[in-house]
Amino acid sequence: DQISIFISPGISFGHVHTNPDNVGFQSNKVGFGGKIGALYDWNIKNNYYLCSGLVFVLQQVGFENGKKQTHQVEEQHKIEYLQVPILLKLYTGEIALDLRFYVQIGFISAFKINDWVSHTNQKEAFIKELNIFNLNGLIGFGAEYQFTLSTSIFAGLNYQPSFRTFFSEQSEQPKFPTLYGYGHIITLDIGFIV
Repeated sequence: DQISIFISPGISFGHVHTNPDNVGFQSNKVGFGGKIGALYDWNIKNNYYLCSGLVFVLQQVGFENGKKQTHQVEEQHKIEYLQVPILLKLYTGEIALDLRFYVQIGFISAFKINDWVSHTNQKEAFIKELNIFNLNGLIGFGAEYQFTLSTSIFAGLNYQPSFRTFFSEQSEQPKFPTLYGYGHIITLDIGFIV
């Protein structure tokens, strides 16, 4: 068994739509995002590990409805989550001396701990409330180098899409169909394993 501690700078972006999708909403503003956390990796068989822990995440989602609408709406939200991932990590054998590759895949429960509107062109925010809970996927790959008997360093890329809309309540004025917003984050993981 092993413990992974990491920091992960990255980019955060979203996609939005309404139902019916007839008022021109689209995502905007790719922004800085990132993660920091620790995972406990249980060795379940040879090069197979089951991983879980706690991860702090900063994401953003932004949207606008285009310039041709009578009521123009433009807004960005920053969201902080505490995440609990359940991941399966698969290692190769050694590719070179003390070097091996890995892939990981899994699901993540995300609990909102803070959010704020970073930009809006309205007197009050169009999205009034964000969901407290979200569900995400994760897929990633990377390399690990063992530089002492008990310590390794690693680096990898992860893509994390959300499966549930961020938005739970929107303003009645201006009146639009229900807006759904989903966040994505791509990160560069850098850390060590003990």
